Amino acid sequence: SYSELMALPNSQLDTTYWLPWYNNVALDTQLRIGNVSGSTATVRIYIGGNEVPDSPITLPPGASTRKSYPGVDSGPVQIVSSQAIVVAERVIYKVNNVNTSYSELMALPNSQLSTTYWLPWYDNVNADTQLRFANVSTSAATVQVFIGGQQMVGSPFNLPAGGSTRKSFAGINGGPVMIVSTQNLVAAERIIYKVNNVNTSYSEMMALPNGQLNTTHWLPWYNNVDLSTELRIGNATNSVTSVQVFIGGVQVAGSPFNVPANQSVQKTFAGVNNGLVRIVGNQNIVVSERMIYKVNNVNTSLSELMALPNS
Repeated sequence: SYSELMALPNSQLDTTYWLPWYNNVALDTQLRIGNVSGSTATVRIYIGGNEVPDSPITLPPGASTRKSYPGVDSGPVQIVSSQAIVVAERVIYKVNNVNTSYSELMALPNSQLSTTYWLPWYDNVNADTQLRFANVSTSAATVQVFIGGQQMVGSPFNLPAGGSTRKSFAGINGGPVMIVSTQNLVAAERIIYKVNNVNTSYSEMMALPNGQLNTTHWLPWYNNVDLSTELRIGNATNSVTSVQVFIGGVQVAGSPFNVPANQSVQKTFAGVNNGLVRIVGNQNIVVSERMIYKVNNVNTSLSELMALPNS
């Protein structure tokens, strides 16, 4: 299995973090919490609005801990600390009760909460893909989901205060994904990857808050030699955008290229194994990197991570 997640910029550190779901029934799921301050932190954890049994926990300065809660399958997850912390959720996926895949995603800092989120792609044809979102407010929310500029069947739908839901859209393979709510949400995309129609891999990444949309995005590495790596670029505007891709300071073959309004593209660059990666548009875009990992030249695992906006 292969997994990659983006590190959290220092300016986004917070005392409160959110995740849309926690599943320690079908999966082996662990919260990872690090105290980045110089003082002891008191940390409380709530899942589905209920404080977990060993909460609050005490975390010394510069210390980290890992926490699991057997039998819990609910959301949202709220982690609240008296000091600045950093939080991630680690998932081990099982097939026929055998561990097969590992994924990790960063929790969303409270200061980054938004009513609108973006993802570059949604594929429920070649993979089993599910959107997960939670209403983190104290009021009922009306939520709309658009993929490739088209509103999905069943949208809009209602989400009670403090409620979480999981949504799949059969036969949809496109982007970008826009999730719009009347109240603050936290949102993620979960992918189960299949090989020969057998579930083999689990990946999850957090959706990008609307306030973080940018014309320029960064990734530390691109490897299309040992892995099958694809950039996914979504145009989050109503105008055509021209996009340039630079890897290791060199513009790649085929760049620049156009991405139509409210549409996404997938791009691969054969034989490239280098960094860093810079993606530049003349309109706001959302970008991720999808990697397929091979063992003995057989596809075994899919991982996707969001590129970092320049801001």
